[in-house]
Amino acid sequence: MSSLLLAADTFTTDRVVATAAAFVALAGAIAGAFALARPAPRRPIVALITGAAGLLTGVLVVATADGGPGTGNGVVGGYAAIVLGVIAVVLGGLALRVSRGLSQVSPSTRRLSASTGADASGAQEPNNVRK
Repeated sequence: MSSLLLAADTFTTDRVVATAAAFVALAGAIAGAFALARPAPRRPIVALITGAAGLLTGVLVVATADGGPGTGNGVVGGYAAIVLGVIAVVLGGLALRVSRGLSQVSPSTRRLSASTGADASGAQEPNNVRK
């Protein structure tokens, strides 16, 4: 069994690919966090693309691995890329939604509030106020 395990400092092609995928997904997660903190037009797209690239590469590494952790197949890095990729895609999606204003009041709520006299927060206007 010990002959199947590779030392942690031995770099195989699979480990390098998995590590690169994890770093790409990490960059996407960081971009997504920045995009949520300070909305900008391109940051959510960067988070979505890098997160998806890291996620898909991690899935590919894990799917083609012949063994488990410690066998040199990049399984640990692949799983890290999957987790970080999902986080990046979720953060990028949320940031994209916020940057495009989709987290505001929906059109159906606007129609409802217009017909009932309520503002966007749902509060009713007093009847004695003229418009």
